Amino acid sequence: MEDITDILEKSKCYCMNEQSPYTLHNMLEQPNENIGIKSQVDHELIIQFSFRQKVTLSSIEYFVDNNEETPRLIKLYLNKTNLDFSSIEGEHPNATHRVNNIENKQKFNFGIEWKNTDTLTLFVAKNYGGEISLFKNIKIYGKPVECLNVNNIKKGCCC
Repeated sequence: MEDITDILEKSKCYCMNEQSPYTLHNMLEQPNENIGIKSQVDHELIIQFSFRQKVTLSSIEYFVDNNEETPRLIKLYLNKTNLDFSSIEGEHPNATHRVNNIENKQKFNFGIEWKNTDTLTLFVAKNYGGEISLFKNIKIYGKPVECLNVNNIKKGCCC
């Protein structure tokens, strides 16, 4: 599986409770460990990634600092759009990831591939005690679902 950040529909991606200049859009435009995403008011963040086409997701990779700002409990939601802090608590996550604060780079394999995904939403529910949460970078791995195109099926594609 490959990094599929390049097929994000960046205009439809958003982050709630982000602190300028540490915003999702800055991180996507300048993917380096000096930008990242930082929460503004408290430790909670909602980050929604929207894709230009349906994708199959295999894993997500977080780049973090090893301190109290490291996200600790991340809930992941598939194909749920326009989630906010009021509505997200009532939604059942597709997966929950408990991040350790030992390694700077952590990969969470979904176990099974998540197919036909339009959006992936992350909710940072807890961190390691800091007032804010911080991601240095986030990478999403998977592949486009190209076989939804009838022309590919006729050519013998069997995805």
